[in-house]
Amino acid sequence: MAPPKAWRKWTWCFGNMDGRFRLSISCICPIPVFYPSSLFPYISDFFREIAAAFLANHLNHLYVIDASGRFVGVVALHDVKGYLDQPELARLLIAEDIMHEDFPRIMPESGLEEALRSFERIQSERIPVVKEEANAELVGSLSKTDLLRHMAGHGRRR
Repeated sequence: MAPPKAWRKWTWCFGNMDGRFRLSISCICPIPVFYPSSLFPYISDFFREIAAAFLANHLNHLYVIDASGRFVGVVALHDVKGYLDQPELARLLIAEDIMHEDFPRIMPESGLEEALRSFERIQSERIPVVKEEANAELVGSLSKTDLLRHMAGHGRRR
């Protein structure tokens, strides 16, 4: 499966979950945001491809996917910077060698508190959104800025 070409930017809405209304990210913007496939390295991609993706884009993390498009971890820019001047690594290291598997992720039905707790655990502007925890199909990301804008504009309604 190819990496997602149409990326979903998640936003907040109220949804009926288990018979009660709560704030969730289950609403998406009507227009998908398109990103180049280089932003989603495969678990087996070589270091040179990962370095090229960081050099071509202004990101601190790249989401690593497997052949099924499932989110399996992230490669952090600060982990890669120290190796950029070592060309011999270009064909030795792969994404799996340098990725962080324990990076938090949320699902479309995740609530505000869960998203905030996930952001507390990481130093990142974005957090991946996966279709469901079990299969972890990568479907988009949620930005900390959007979350804070929502909180500032809508308060903490539940």
